[in-house]
Amino acid sequence: MRSFFQRFSMWLFAIGIFSVAVGPVAVTAAGQDPQRPDTYESSAPEKPNGPESAERSKTSSADHLMAQKIQKAIASDESLSALAHKVQVTVRSGKVTLEGKVASLPERNKLMSKATNIAGAGNVVNKMRVSAITE
Repeated sequence: MRSFFQRFSMWLFAIGIFSVAVGPVAVTAAGQDPQRPDTYESSAPEKPNGPESAERSKTSSADHLMAQKIQKAIASDESLSALAHKVQVTVRSGKVTLEGKVASLPERNKLMSKATNIAGAGNVVNKMRVSAITE
């Protein structure tokens, strides 16, 4: 009976040592940081702290300002049709997109020119359509 008890205790000892040695590896392999407790915040994506997040907010505000300048230039031109005044101006990362309907080809070129003067050459995408019926 003693030999069974000795063998059983040796197995328990071996399993205990094995679980202590391999346990942290198994937890790390599963994606859990052993130095960080499991909390509700651990599943939430971390917010970047540093110059990249500040740079992104500057870029988006610069895009917003550029869109406002272009919209103001379009609104101040009374020679444009009502359709042209409704053209949507979108700016992302310095690239301007003009989208909507215009009354004529010269009017479309005029809007492209206004946007190019503000955003720079090569930074304006034309998605405007010339309307068959003028309003």
